[in-house]
Amino acid sequence: MKLTQAKIRAAKPHPSPSSARRRAKYGDGRGLWLLVDPEGNKTWAFFYTINKASRQLGLGRLSLRDRDEGLTLDQARDMAQEYRKLVKAGIDPAPVHRNSRVAPPADAPVIEQHGPTFKELAETVVTQQTATMTNKKAAAQWTSTLETYAFPTLGTKPIETVTASDVRTVLEAIWFKVPETASRLRQRILKVLDYAAEHGHLGEDALLKIRRSALALKKVTSEDDEGRAAMTADDVPGFMEKLGDRPGLPARALQFLILTATRSGQVRGATWDEIDLDKGLWITPRARMKKRHSDHRVPLSAPALELLKALPRESTSNLVFPLPTKPGNPVSDGTLGKIMRDMGVTEAVPHGFRTSFSTWAAERTGFDSQLVEAALHHADENKVRKAYQRTDFLDKRGPLMDAWGAFVTGAGAGDNVVPIKEAQS
Repeated sequence: MKLTQAKIRAAKPHPSPSSARRRAKYGDGRGLWLLVDPEGNKTWAFFYTINKASRQLGLGRLSLRDRDEGLTLDQARDMAQEYRKLVKAGIDPAPVHRNSRVAPPADAPVIEQHGPTFKELAETVVTQQTATMTNKKAAAQWTSTLETYAFPTLGTKPIETVTASDVRTVLEAIWFKVPETASRLRQRILKVLDYAAEHGHLGEDALLKIRRSALALKKVTSEDDEGRAAMTADDVPGFMEKLGDRPGLPARALQFLILTATRSGQVRGATWDEIDLDKGLWITPRARMKKRHSDHRVPLSAPALELLKALPRESTSNLVFPLPTKPGNPVSDGTLGKIMRDMGVTEAVPHGFRTSFSTWAAERTGFDSQLVEAALHHADENKVRKAYQRTDFLDKRGPLMDAWGAFVTGAGAGDNVVPIKEAQS
């Protein structure tokens, strides 16, 4: 992600006390970085690789205005662009910069060039990772997994052009077929991208976005395999719009499941005494939760509240979504799946909307992954953090669910909010 004047002004020293002597780095892409020392001084640096050696070249201090001494963002970009041309021609730009502090020679190549490709950096990382391995089979697997699954899609891409979507596409192709291999592949791809960021070839913002998207893919278990077929996030708003045209409580239950990113059993068993319409809160007791580690508090977005307020209240049942023919029984899980199949959706299941939500949050928003995990009611896998953490981030999850509700109903892109039809029994 490119730097802007606002980001430059907001750039702060490294926040970690353990890194008090390190400079914070803010990437602009293609080797150009803004460095902030512990005193808040800001300078430009160009990271590059020449003769298989990684180098860092200080360009000068930051200037926010053309008339001040130092380099503005545009000037730093221009200088980095010229030095990339030199590197492409096999010329180290450091002597040029130190000796003259002027533009490179006029006869320098003007070929538009990118940084190293994913494959080039991957080969360097593989060499480093396998150099001390005594198990030859394990070392060979490092190469084979990347060659088989990653290189066909990512291999020839300049590293700075690799996106979260690219990595996700590679992983999803094998995630459910060979989950153990897919998990190892994810680890190896991220190591390559970490290396790229460390050496100035990939911006830290871009790396963070890719990591969040890749790590949003959860480990496949026997408990979860039924719900792994998911609709892409981009397809959910259109599906919601069509779903809004279908009458009946089962369709409303499926809408509510999507809006709250909760499990089918949690929605189907919901009772009115769990829901506080005034506070916009739904609390499912831990006894009804799949893993039962705590109650699940769900902040209700405006579309979710609108849906609930439009529902009929059965005098003979406390269920929010009772079976129309038997009010004492909840809508069945099979009914929700049938609605999707009747609408022509055969590649996804109701539980998959939780994956759609997780993917959307990772790739399209800046919400912390802990909020997303809390929204999905996943137990924290970090045992130390779990021991001390005593919050479910309810207040912070409100904006997350509001954003998701706006996205799936179309309100995030304008006033075309999906109407919630009156339920018909």
